[in-house]
Amino acid sequence: AKLSKEYKEAEKLHKKQTDKSEVNKYIQVCIDPEVVSSPPGAEILNLLTNPTSNKEEEIFSYTVENQKVPSSLTWRRKVMTLLNSDGQPVLNEYWIEEQRTLIFASAQDIAVKIEQGTFSPWAQSITSIYEVKGRPIHHVTLVVYGYNAYLKLDRNAAERAKKAAVRGETVARGANSRATSHVSEYQFQEALLTLSIEGTMDYLTFDKATDKGWKECAGLVFHHTRAIAEAPDKLKKNISSSAGFDFYAKADVKDSISPKNLVEYWKQVLMQVTTMSLEKANAISQRYSSPTQLIQAYRNCYSEREAELLLASIEIRRVDTIVGGTRRLGDEISKKIYYALTSEDPVSLLTKS
Repeated sequence: AKLSKEYKEAEKLHKKQTDKSEVNKYIQVCIDPEVVSSPPGAEILNLLTNPTSNKEEEIFSYTVENQKVPSSLTWRRKVMTLLNSDGQPVLNEYWIEEQRTLIFASAQDIAVKIEQGTFSPWAQSITSIYEVKGRPIHHVTLVVYGYNAYLKLDRNAAERAKKAAVRGETVARGANSRATSHVSEYQFQEALLTLSIEGTMDYLTFDKATDKGWKECAGLVFHHTRAIAEAPDKLKKNISSSAGFDFYAKADVKDSISPKNLVEYWKQVLMQVTTMSLEKANAISQRYSSPTQLIQAYRNCYSEREAELLLASIEIRRVDTIVGGTRRLGDEISKKIYYALTSEDPVSLLTKS
């Protein structure tokens, strides 16, 4: 059926959800009450609604509500779908959760957990909340505020204790002393780095600046929000151009898809695999001139091990030396191509052995 005027208008509205100047209207920041009452809280709310650029497209809405994890901040996106019913538009709206979370905690609270030996289990319990079938689905970042201020007080307390010991005195514990925690800078950094190295969560540290207050910490939330809002449009552009996959979508141009060009497209597909050079892609395409041929060859193998090493013995002509000669493709590249073309697990690594 011919598209109606109403449908064309609805199509324009549907496209606005990925328009850079409109995406802020489709994202909402979800803030736990504990974040709002934390020292950076007021600055975070202010920057979201009053950006330094004063641009309307950089103003974001927020809601204060209890989150799955106390003192956390997440995002949700409004998604619009457009259906064609005999030329008439059918628009539907629903909300989805973005898979990113910021956890806010004071350096003092983290220090207590480190000293008590509960920091790592606490962090793991948070990431487990965002798991599905044992796999993490959220990128979690720990935001530690008052970090340097804590370490400064700790160093001052240590210095006072050292001087008192020289004088043979006992240091009285005041309100600002480390009566509740005795964590050194080294222990603090070790605990945070361990979380990052083990892949539990990332971390960032912030302090209140004398001239800017908590603006840097608020800026973290603002820039995360803007990046998440613009992500669908950037992802679409990356897939279609900068990521190197634009060759599959071209049509009605001089280099459009045609039988004579398919081998070249096949080489470009192969070259998306890390460390794959044009010489290696040429050698593989000469043996298997299309993805279908290679996948069928994998299916004909008697074992997964045989399939993994199917391409390993393919000879590649050396062009990097004066004497020339040939060399094998090798086991590592052979395995990577096998998993790239056959794996059904979207989070599996090409380095799987």
